[in-house]
Amino acid sequence: MCGASRLLRLRRHWGIVALLIIAGAVYASTRDVYGMLMWDEAEYASLARALVRGTGYSVAGAPEALRPPLLPLAAATVLWSYGGANDAAIRSAAIGLALLALASLYAAVARVYDRSTGLAASALLASMPWFWTATPHLLSEILFLTLFAAALFAWSCGLTRDARWFPASWLCLGGAFLVRYTALLFGPLALLLLLVELRHDGAAVWRRVRSPACALAPLLGALVVAPWLVRQTLLFGDPLVGVRQASTQLQVYQPNISMPWWQYLVGLPVMLSWPTLGLAVAGAWWALRRDDRFALHCVVVAAGVLIWFSAYRYKEPRLISSLLPAAAVLAALGVTRGLFGRAPGAAVAVLTGAIAVSNFGATRPTFAYDRTLGYPSFLDAMAFVRQHSSAEALVVGPNPPQISWYADRKCIDFPEQPALAALLARADWVVITNFERGQKAYVPQLAQRIPAAAFDDGSAARFGDDRFATLVVRAARLREALARRAAE
Repeated sequence: MCGASRLLRLRRHWGIVALLIIAGAVYASTRDVYGMLMWDEAEYASLARALVRGTGYSVAGAPEALRPPLLPLAAATVLWSYGGANDAAIRSAAIGLALLALASLYAAVARVYDRSTGLAASALLASMPWFWTATPHLLSEILFLTLFAAALFAWSCGLTRDARWFPASWLCLGGAFLVRYTALLFGPLALLLLLVELRHDGAAVWRRVRSPACALAPLLGALVVAPWLVRQTLLFGDPLVGVRQASTQLQVYQPNISMPWWQYLVGLPVMLSWPTLGLAVAGAWWALRRDDRFALHCVVVAAGVLIWFSAYRYKEPRLISSLLPAAAVLAALGVTRGLFGRAPGAAVAVLTGAIAVSNFGATRPTFAYDRTLGYPSFLDAMAFVRQHSSAEALVVGPNPPQISWYADRKCIDFPEQPALAALLARADWVVITNFERGQKAYVPQLAQRIPAAAFDDGSAARFGDDRFATLVVRAARLREALARRAAE
């Protein structure tokens, strides 16, 4: 009887099972579109490989201080199951995390509303152009938006329904912190939700907030993050070293670029698609008319994330991606309630399916034309480095995570120019590219110092196409050329 009961419950959720199968197949068909891993992906991938090999949480032999560990741990699990470290395994891990996001959103929305609304929310999130084009990338945004949304959704349910949701909220918050330090934004958003509820039903909300479940819940979050903070203290002498580094990234990144405050507003139709954005507006209007607490909380969360990141000088869509689950909930409510009243499941399925097909057209240019900088010639250059160096070789290059991942060698970034000669004295190979935007200003000039004879005797090699070029040269040969130039 117990087995039959479980089977019956599973059959009730056949819709999300079908959606996950379809989405998984669609995502898998596009997992190789970008050619190779970009800088951040390669760094996460290298961390995962180091964990599988048991060489510590490090990239290119250096302990990692900035990147929290949960995404590399998830990727390491997939690499271990694959039995090897390669791009296919990394892309599979990324797709698996995207499917987890869809399943988690369905579970939350189906519990608050119904299965039809939960399925619509997951389908709309699955087909949002930004989400869809992000699924091949091993980046922190998708795992973060999953856990961050879960923490806020559980906090909302704790405020409005049952205090027993508070421990789940803090547990998810701890996980979100171990993905991105912007999880600290939970504090202001949770306070906003509390203020909204106090105006609505202050006495009941205070009873839940003052309950033992709410008081003890932060301990769960602390237990989740404590091992990471201890590790940071032991290695770097500061438990918040990663938080401090992350807190300045947006301020110092591309200092010559300043974007208008409305940048994200005009970018929302591109991220969500116009139909999904229209449904989200309809869902927000329904929430205001009906005073639906959970939906109103989704409005607060989406608006809060948008306003917070709009205050920064530098803006790009991935930074506000944590609002997508809340927007998907509102869009689903726009379908199931806002447009048609209580819409039948068939109408919901037809409309969300039509939007998904429409959104495919919005993603096609990205999948067709976007390629990681350096692809494909950089891969050939790294194959050359692997073939002509030992496993213990040290490589100097402007993009250490990518060199580390594809050449599988220790790598260090170019130092300030006066320290270059000393570094070349102990290095084996040097990599020079024309596509790494963050490299030192003097690095491209080094290509002009490589003697032509070095390309003839195998001490140097050039790989490139009409867009990207990668040069590799033995460190000793480049050091000799620089010393000769200085002597002249």
